[in-house]
Order: sequence, then structure tokens, then C-alpha cells
Amino acid sequence: MDFVIGLLRTQCGSDSIFVIVNIFSKMAHSIHCKKSNDASHIGKLFFQEIVRLQGIPKTITSDRDVNSASHPQTGSQTKVVNRTLSNLLHCICSNKKIVWNLALAQAEFAYNSSLHSSTRMSPFAVVYRRMPAYTIDLVTLPTGFHNSIATNNLANQHVDIFKQVQQCLAEVNDKYKVAADKHRHFKSFNIGDQFIVKMASTTEQTVVENEVEQIGLLNGVEDFYEGITVEIEEHMDSHVFVPLLRASISKWKNQGKRGVWIKLPIEFSNLVHHIVQEGFRYHHAEADYLMLVRWLPNTPDTLPVNASHRVGIGAFILNKKRQVLVVQEKSGGFKGTGVWKLPTGVVNEGEDICEAAVREVKEETGIDAEFMEILAFRQSHRSFFSKSDLFFVCMLRPNSFEIHKQDSEVEAAQWMEMEEYVNQPYNKEHKLFQYVAEICELKSQGGYVGFSAISTATDSDQNTYLYFNGSDFTKI
Repeated sequence: MDFVIGLLRTQCGSDSIFVIVNIFSKMAHSIHCKKSNDASHIGKLFFQEIVRLQGIPKTITSDRDVNSASHPQTGSQTKVVNRTLSNLLHCICSNKKIVWNLALAQAEFAYNSSLHSSTRMSPFAVVYRRMPAYTIDLVTLPTGFHNSIATNNLANQHVDIFKQVQQCLAEVNDKYKVAADKHRHFKSFNIGDQFIVKMASTTEQTVVENEVEQIGLLNGVEDFYEGITVEIEEHMDSHVFVPLLRASISKWKNQGKRGVWIKLPIEFSNLVHHIVQEGFRYHHAEADYLMLVRWLPNTPDTLPVNASHRVGIGAFILNKKRQVLVVQEKSGGFKGTGVWKLPTGVVNEGEDICEAAVREVKEETGIDAEFMEILAFRQSHRSFFSKSDLFFVCMLRPNSFEIHKQDSEVEAAQWMEMEEYVNQPYNKEHKLFQYVAEICELKSQGGYVGFSAISTATDSDQNTYLYFNGSDFTKI
């Protein structure tokens, strides 16, 4: 059994063919289906179209997982049938390719009634012990009653045909074996002999070129660093996805690609195990997707690691009375300590530092403000799920003064005298907080210049900010 994938989508939604070939008779059955059909649906098709006609087979061999050199008895039979069916459908539907499913039965009939090179008989003749009736045979219908001579010899013909087929199959299998053995060297070893064994990983299966074209490839977008990004957009069962992934990896290796990124939405998490089995590793995860990555060449992995830093802000706001806006937190490490601190928060994804400072002040205190400068920043490590942390102390100018604290996070908020804020015992006992308080005090006295923000754009026309010392800007 095998699948032909990547065909034009028909009006009924089919874009693939489920192909089953009987190893003995070479009888082929083709069933149109969808690439997204899962294993349970394929199982139902197998029972409806195959089991009801021929019963349950003792064994089922998938050409997706078979190396014909190791199993010459299969000879990649379904792949031959796939090519033949494709040629027949192309001839029948050359002008109306989106209705190929309607011609599938005609193509199957043509294949099964044709002479097979292995058995030297048509599959119909092997199974039904006679050639099928064609349309032309119905032009003149038989009349009257007559006896069939073949009836008397039916039993003997049945035995003779099967013996003939078995002999032909044995001859073909011997040819496959002889061809395969040409590349093998039979050696005998004695106890104690030493030799080198080369182990091949089962996940690193090489896919030949014609199989890549037959299976199809995953849709990937190339980046500037010889990499490929694949975003899974529809549900696929693993038996459909894994061959696609293997074929794609083989193609990308031949093209010299380096890194492969797979963005897997959370609703398709059924594929995580299978992607990892193909050599991928986790890179990062967000609320709605998982990113997996694999380095292809046999060189040191130079793929960038996951985002290493979290970014936070602290807002220094001074009113005209030289009072600083401070809060006491309702939760976290400062809960219940009585420490008055600057409003702080985390910069959201896609948010600029200057915008985050304005937002956090508004959320925690209700004060409208505008960004002025970055006064200082510090870096720390292993602070949040082993990530590093960047914290920017920003100065803002208030546009309103009436406080409306955020009840869910803030215990209290007020305007505090500058000297009282600086001289808090906690600041005196903790050097980092003392430095920040003294910088803020120096700025309030006009003796300190920070980094202003100027809006600009990247090469891709995305808005960004450049922070610089504004006092020296006229000299540039």
C-alpha cells in the first residue's frame, strides 16, 4: 500500500490516491482520498473497498517504510502502479484535470486488464481465471442456451494458473535478489575476530529523487541565512506528515540548506513526538505554538538560541513640588515590607521601552505621563526561568496629578518628598537601590543627562526608537 499525494484538489475535496496492490496477483485498487485524512479514516476506506472484496490480508506492507534492496520481493510495486495510474489519469483527464477522481475507476480497470511483466498475465486473469469483458464485447449479446466448454475444465485451469503465477513470481524474485546481491559481500567470521560495524539511524532515511516528487514537499519559506521555516497550517495524520517531512529534509539537504524551523500550532500537537523523532529539538514556545528546529549539515550548530532576556522598566516621575511618584506593592517580594518604590513593570512583546513606561504608570497609578529619558539600566542573570533580565530606569513628565491606584496590584500610591524617598532605610541597605535613588535625585537637581528617544525606522520600514544623549546631538 502507498499514497499518491499532491494532486489537484477535486470538486469533492480529494487531493490524494490510496493505492493497494496484491503481491501475488498484482491486482491494484485505487481510492481517492484527502491528504489530511487520519489513520482511522484510511482504515475505514480499507475495509469498505478492500476487505469487503478480498477479506483481511495476513500481512500489509507499506512502500513508505520498505527498502526494495532489503526486501526484493516487494520491488516497490505500488510505486510502479502509482506512476502507471498517473500516466493513465493524465491521458484520460488531460483537459479536465480537476475531475481525475471520476476517471480513477477507468484507469484502475485498464491497469488490471493489462499484461503484467512479472506474472505474464493480467491481474484479472489471475484472480478470476479469465479476461474481463470489455465494452465492445457487449455490442452483440448472446442469445439462446448453450453449454460452456470451459466449465468442464475450470478446476484444472484454476490449479494450472496458480502454479504458473507462482513460478513466474519466483523467477522475478530471483532476478531481484541477484541484482541486490551484486552490492553485497558475504564474509564468514571466527570467534574472536574484530570488525567495524557502521550503524545507520532509522530516522535518517534517504529519499530518492523520484520519491520526493511523488510524495511532495512541505511548504517552507527561505530566510537570509540559508534556512527554511515551515508553518503547519492544517491537520495531518503522522503517517502522512512523516514521509512529507523526510522527503523535504532530503531535498533541503541537497540544496545546501542549514537550519529548518517548524512552527507547530498547539492544535496540531499530535505531531510533536514524530517531529522530535526526526531529529528536531525544542527551541521556544508561546501560548499558541511550539517552535522546533534542526541543524542539517555535519558542522557545529550555529542556530540562535531562544530569547535570552526579559525587559523591565522603572518610572521616575517628578512633579513641580519636587515630589516623586511612588507605590507599595500588594504582592511579590516587596509585599508587606512598607517600602515605597518607583512604579515598575515588564515590557510586552512588540512594545517599545518608552511606551511601556507610560503604560505601566497609567495602569498602576492612573497618572498620564510622557516619556523623557532613560536614566540608567542594569542587567542581571538567572532571574526568571533561568533567563537574564534588563531593567531600564526611565524619567517621565506627568500630565496629570490625581492618583487612581490599581487595586489588584498596588497597595498604596502617593507623591513623596524626594529626600524622604532617597533616604528610606531599604535604599541605604541595598546598593543597587541606593544608586538608582541618587541618580534620580541628581536628575531632579538638573545635574544629570540621560538618553532621549528619537523615532526612526528599520530597513523593512518598521518603526523603532534610537536612544541617545540629547545634549550632544547638535555636535553630530
